[in-house]
Amino acid sequence: MILEIYYARASLQSIAVAHSGGADSTCLLYLLHTWITQNDERTTEDLRAVVSLIIDHSLQRKSAETAELSRQFCEKQGIPAKVLRIPWSTSGFPERPRPGQAFETAAREARYHLLFESMQEQNVDVLATGHHADDHVETLIMRKIASVKKPLALTPMRKHRRWGMMTFGEPGMKSWLVKPLLTVPKDRILATCEAHGLAYVNDPTNFQPEVAQRNFIRSCLSGNMPTKPPYGAPRLTAARVMSAVEDLDKSAREQCASLDTTNQVDRLYFLADSLMSRQEKLDQEGEHTCFMKFEKEKY
Repeated sequence: MILEIYYARASLQSIAVAHSGGADSTCLLYLLHTWITQNDERTTEDLRAVVSLIIDHSLQRKSAETAELSRQFCEKQGIPAKVLRIPWSTSGFPERPRPGQAFETAAREARYHLLFESMQEQNVDVLATGHHADDHVETLIMRKIASVKKPLALTPMRKHRRWGMMTFGEPGMKSWLVKPLLTVPKDRILATCEAHGLAYVNDPTNFQPEVAQRNFIRSCLSGNMPTKPPYGAPRLTAARVMSAVEDLDKSAREQCASLDTTNQVDRLYFLADSLMSRQEKLDQEGEHTCFMKFEKEKY
């Protein structure tokens, strides 16, 4: 389990979860909290913990209400929580998106900036997000569409990576971003929430294909073909999405002819996992090369 890799570190005192209040992050938060309390043999005073970092984007009428419901869920579960409101249009943060304007990229950049700041303030070096297998497939489709004029060289999502030096400086090389649910389908997450009676919030904008490119792709995959392009991607059409899906499905069938399934989504899950495993191996080799070069230059 990916959590064990990081949680086993002696220096790791806590793991933060980016908690939106939705099913994905709520499920992850519950599973992490349960796993830690059942597997940590330390005394209460030394017990390492899960911390919920709740982002209030202040872009929707009910965003503050959603943040408060998320905080109340954490309080009932005995999980420390902190509500973070994005200070739009201030130093280090983008301008607040206007109504009808594409906000996905700006919201993501502002969200991660604020999450990283909070991690540093609370001395947390690992942030877990609720990205899952369906998110991974959607991301591959987005990247396939973006690279349509280039040879097929898809970069998958990573289960774990450093925050990075370029944007976050030296602290970014000591901090990690992990996605423990990246191989878990959405329906399993929903089933887990139902089985454990976990209350979560449904964001209505997630089902509006015109709001974001990811929503548009999600709608296509469900069989509902939007006719209006999403904000920020005026040339995106359902036909382009389904063409990318067919190309990815062809790659999946070619990579594993013995894959015993007639379900296209299952084949796309397989392709995402396969690409991710390959990338992990390349990342490990790269980390090893950098380490050996560093050790050589020391002497």
